[in-house]
Amino acid sequence: MMRSLKVGRAIGILLLFGAAAAQAAEFRAGAGKSEILITPDMLPLENLTSQHDPLNVRVLIMDDGKARSAIVVLEQPSVSDGTISGIKESLAKLAKVAADRAIVVGTHTTSAPHANMGSPGGSAAPSPGAAAFAKSLDEAAARAIAQANGALKPARVGFGVGTTDVNVNRDMPTPRGWAYGSNSAGFSDRSVPVLRVDGLDGKPIALLMNVAVRPVVMDGSLDDNNGGKAITADLAGAAANYVEQWYGGQSVALFLMGAAVDQAPVLEANRFVLDPDGSLKRVDLHQAGFMLLELLGERLGADVVRAADAIKVSGTPAVQVERHSLQLPSQGRAGGPPSNAPVLSYTYATGPDVDFPVVLMRIGDVAIVGVRPELGASIGAQIKAQSPYANTMVAVMVDGGAKYMVDAQSFEHFTNEARGSQFAQGAAARAVTGIGELLDQMKSSSPAR
Repeated sequence: MMRSLKVGRAIGILLLFGAAAAQAAEFRAGAGKSEILITPDMLPLENLTSQHDPLNVRVLIMDDGKARSAIVVLEQPSVSDGTISGIKESLAKLAKVAADRAIVVGTHTTSAPHANMGSPGGSAAPSPGAAAFAKSLDEAAARAIAQANGALKPARVGFGVGTTDVNVNRDMPTPRGWAYGSNSAGFSDRSVPVLRVDGLDGKPIALLMNVAVRPVVMDGSLDDNNGGKAITADLAGAAANYVEQWYGGQSVALFLMGAAVDQAPVLEANRFVLDPDGSLKRVDLHQAGFMLLELLGERLGADVVRAADAIKVSGTPAVQVERHSLQLPSQGRAGGPPSNAPVLSYTYATGPDVDFPVVLMRIGDVAIVGVRPELGASIGAQIKAQSPYANTMVAVMVDGGAKYMVDAQSFEHFTNEARGSQFAQGAAARAVTGIGELLDQMKSSSPAR
């Protein structure tokens, strides 16, 4: 009798161990990367006349045993509704990821053509080069999705936060009003949240970096040989490439731009310079600016690697995706169209409330807050500070784009971002409160895993 009890107990322990192991193996992940091929016959496009480095599509697919979710990052200035729809169709077809469980994000390099095929409201037919580029992007996305789907394997997740100094506040006071420039006294969020996804061998499958900087070192810089611009993935691409190479080229690094509408790279190829009389001029380093890009890419990439190497990867998380919409006041144009010139006064016009979509993605104990407009850095910091999740990322240009959401101080300074905002003064405070309530609801209703 005693022997049978011991055997039964042993079998029970083995069954429990097996069930725990099965649960631990439920979470799987796969990542893919594919170049958007650009041929000389596509150029020029949007004053882009040459190519300095490749543009890529990067994909992370996660399967928690109940459903699949995906994050797709495009090295694009912004992403049209048509492009988003096409990529989500490919995710459903090639990887069985439902459209509402996927987010598509642009890195916001301003030195790449827009793929606007299929976007609503387009009046003129695209040029042959633009159509070919859009097709190439769709094909690259399909390749990256197929690669990620084929690479799905048991995985573990961990989270950490590093720091960086590649960003600086770009709203600068001048005698003629607030203008674009470099303001080291202004607020910047220099934290770098990093999500690390490892295989069971301890090697990174993917790394998700969230950085509050507009990755535009080469913004507006011209080739002094032909007057055009060179295509580049810019700082987001350079940092991602650094991270991938550091881990042996077998990992995929995905860049999510944080709340950074007022955050410029600390070094820029085509920079604003303030003269003693209060006027502004731009100084362009032309091709030499790519040296600055390489430097900042290495610096940011190294910051991400330091954070990633300190992460203890152990979690087998559930993945939850929620979509919500807040109602926020819009802004008209009573004071005239905004421009880059500083002003000492401006008349704002509040419009009707409009939809403000919010995507919440929970990966275990990590929350990703995704919104369409570029946010001011202080707004992102407030969202993270009030989040019930200790590990929170704030990503912009998620599933589309919208012009700017800034804080009250920016409106008081009549900054370019405030004048160009689609959202009225007070909208940011309401957004922060609303997002906090949505995060609280998700936290209270989420399972422990």
